[in-house]
Amino acid sequence: MVELGAVCLPLLLDTAASRSLLNESSVRQLFPRQHIEAGAGTLYSYGHAKIGMVGTVTFSVCYGSRTLPAFTFQVTLLPGTNLLTSFAPWVSPSQTTQAPY
Repeated sequence: MVELGAVCLPLLLDTAASRSLLNESSVRQLFPRQHIEAGAGTLYSYGHAKIGMVGTVTFSVCYGSRTLPAFTFQVTLLPGTNLLTSFAPWVSPSQTTQAPY
């Protein structure tokens, strides 16, 4: 389990990746109070098509005994382009849990 903000999710997180993507609909559904900052960089797919970007969102991230106080994700318009649908497609808001604090 990985905790993003105060939401625990069953996903894998590559903290060494140059970019981590979440799609806008997942952010709005799972983190309705989280503000998306404008100004994400330009990204391109493997086929060199430009990926529609919304902005960035930053969470504190906890996994195991490690805590990252601020981890920034790029937020995209494209459905299916994120850790939640790639690694945990079964996750829905009813399956997430609030951190116990």
